[in-house]
Amino acid sequence: MDPTARVVGWLHELGRSRAQHVRPVPGGLGLTHDRFPAAHDHNRLCVVAECDPSELADTAEQVLSDRDHRVIDVLTADLVDAIGAGLTGRGYQREDGLLMLAGGRAEPARPDITVVRLSLEQRQSAAALSWSGALPDAGPAVWWQLGHRIETVVPVADTAFFAVLGPDGAVAARADVYQRDGVAQVEEVVTDPTQRGRGYASALVLAAVAHARAADVVFLLADADDWPQQLYRRLGFSDLSRTGSFTRLSS
Repeated sequence: MDPTARVVGWLHELGRSRAQHVRPVPGGLGLTHDRFPAAHDHNRLCVVAECDPSELADTAEQVLSDRDHRVIDVLTADLVDAIGAGLTGRGYQREDGLLMLAGGRAEPARPDITVVRLSLEQRQSAAALSWSGALPDAGPAVWWQLGHRIETVVPVADTAFFAVLGPDGAVAARADVYQRDGVAQVEEVVTDPTQRGRGYASALVLAAVAHARAADVVFLLADADDWPQQLYRRLGFSDLSRTGSFTRLSS
């Protein structure tokens, strides 16, 4: 199986495994989780096959009727453009993503940066704190959900949580890696805004890739319109395919 098909299938199945409720929808699955209703990646439609965008939008209204958002993730590049216009015409905002594959020549790790492992509880606390800074108006309940949702990955994949600590011992930057069925994803690479420009993200990504060396495929998902993709290319990642995420906040 080619790497793109393998990664798309892996993402689809991981989403299914993390969900509390799963139902068939046009072109894919509807995924929800009552413990984390504010988390977009736990309450969304995940699409991998051709479908009618109007029917898809109508289905999102049904599946996510009690959520304050509507999210439709399209995991294959050909479908992003095929159904994108129909979804934006229904009021959805489109964000393109890049699936990037590890394996190229990477810049060397810096020996002066120490990467440590976090426990699940430490990682949850650090994530909730970083989300409170990123979404200050969301409130403690949402920060808690976004920090603790990682617990749904632990039973279904081999997980590792990496961090760089600041002089005060607090988490200055962090990253996760999930492995399952010979595929590994580097995910949620986050640096405290006050700690950027010090090489922490590079050290974390390199540590995550090294940890996943037994996997056949190591990938990450980057924002197609943001600068981190350039960093990932320096760290040995190359473009594999495109995805699209379509979001509309409920009125």
